[in-house]
Amino acid sequence: KVRLLNVRKVDLILQDGNGIELHRKSYYFGSKGTNLTPDESKEFTMSYWVPTGFLRDVRKLSAGLAYEFKVQEEKQ
Repeated sequence: KVRLLNVRKVDLILQDGNGIELHRKSYYFGSKGTNLTPDESKEFTMSYWVPTGFLRDVRKLSAGLAYEFKVQEEKQ
């Protein structure tokens, strides 16, 4: 059995120097998401426009994945 990681969205989060969230932008991978098998990697390029009022205060940009695991039978 193969355990798939199904990525549904990526959250990009702007934080200030105290770790307080200033702004968040979510990118969705459609209703089915995108699957990753063990040892597989994918690269995604995203543009993030910082809202003008936050430019002075931003100290950190972090990303988080919204995901679920699925088990798939290996074909032999």
